[in-house]
Parts: sequence; structure tokens; C-alpha cells
Amino acid sequence: MGAPGNGLYQINVNRGSARLVHNFTLIQASAGDVIVDGNNMMVFLKSIGEIYTMNLNNFSSESLAGTLPQGGRVYTGLALYNGTYYGNT
Repeated sequence: MGAPGNGLYQINVNRGSARLVHNFTLIQASAGDVIVDGNNMMVFLKSIGEIYTMNLNNFSSESLAGTLPQGGRVYTGLALYNGTYYGNT
């Protein structure tokens, strides 16, 4: 089980409700941004620059993919365009 508040939630915007669908085991999801590509691969960029991936088809393969330069940067956004991922500070 992940730490309390360390999970992935399915959000129903019409009802204003959320349902826990996965407790992270590796990802310490405190702050950052997340996107999902066309293959149901979730990419999570933490505010400190760590990049994690996880297969949403079966919530497997939770792994650290890399780390962006830090030097006091706080990463606040993540985007995917034409197969290229972009992070901003």
C-alpha cells in the first residue's frame, strides 16, 4: 500500500466525486503533473523533476524513468505533443 494520500483517483467531474483506483508503491505523488498517452501509459512528472511511468491497463510497471535537471527548479506542468513530452518550470 502507498502512503495515505499517495494514490491514483478516478474523478467524476459531473458528480464532483473521486474513487481510489490504485495505491502507488514506488511513486511518492506529492505534487506534479500527469498525462496519459494513447497506449494508456501514465507519465507523472513530480515537481522536483522525477519522471515516473505506469501502465494503466493493469496498473503495472510503476517505474522511475528519469530525472530532469534540478538546481532549485520546480516543475509545474507536463504536456505531450506529436510524441514528444514537455515539462515546464
